[in-house]
Amino acid sequence: MTGAGHAFTVIVVADVADPARRAALARALAAAGATAGAVTTRSAAAPEVLAVAVEVAAGGEPARARARALRRHLLAALGDGVDVAVVPAALAAPGPRLLVADMDSTLITIEVIDELARHHGVGEEVAAITARAMQGELDFEASLRARAARLAGLDAAVLDRLAAELPLTPGATTLVRGLHRDGGFAAVVSGGFTFATTALAARLGLDDAHANTLEIVAGRLTGGLVEPVVTPARKAELVDELAAHHGLAAGRVIAVGDGANDLLMFERAGLGVAFHAKPRVAAAADTALGGGGLERVLYLLGWTGEELAALATG
Repeated sequence: MTGAGHAFTVIVVADVADPARRAALARALAAAGATAGAVTTRSAAAPEVLAVAVEVAAGGEPARARARALRRHLLAALGDGVDVAVVPAALAAPGPRLLVADMDSTLITIEVIDELARHHGVGEEVAAITARAMQGELDFEASLRARAARLAGLDAAVLDRLAAELPLTPGATTLVRGLHRDGGFAAVVSGGFTFATTALAARLGLDDAHANTLEIVAGRLTGGLVEPVVTPARKAELVDELAAHHGLAAGRVIAVGDGANDLLMFERAGLGVAFHAKPRVAAAADTALGGGGLERVLYLLGWTGEELAALATG
């Protein structure tokens, strides 16, 4: 490595191992003009995880643009069935990092507002709006207010029952445990609701939780939100604020989410990871993980399969 270009670690994750993949990766990196070290195996069993340190000529472009171009090239070269991450050297280096994660369909498997709507008899209507908002087809704040308005009159006791039974995404506990094991921190930053993020933070041991608050009067939802609202722009601001609070540079932040309202947050972090995401989000993020659980994020941070297995049972 010359030190004159942009330095990254390339990670390839595949559900099915392929003995030809290591050589294919080396050829694809050479074709891209990258200077690469030896390809190493972080996990040989399912999933197969390969890693290699690379350097790419700056070419007058920012590091993020070069990383995304390299990822697109590698995805095309390696074919279907693989996820590729191009991790900046500043984030790949060992030490404390900050995870900033979305809640709905990321740390948990449901969309909380859709569940509330289902209890209130307006489930299909609200779910349709949610789907369009997460695809980026609707303005997030306007769609959130419209959905919250449809919950007017819902008994607030429903919130407590839902908070007590939030279904965790597989690997969520392992991911948070891994960040803490490395001396780092984990936060949930959500366009959802505080009654759920508070419960989730206690359950996962999160260091910070930020979300919207539903207005409640006389034990029932009014259909309004307590200001200010956590918008996509506010989620991005919180990346900077939380990093500063924990004494870390923004380049040491890894942001994970699934919806269009996470894209600004991704841009502010050192690496934005679209997890089981909508197509537009997966295409716009730094990287996308389409298979497995949240524990796979730790492969992007240098963990091996053996270390993850020990962490999950420890």
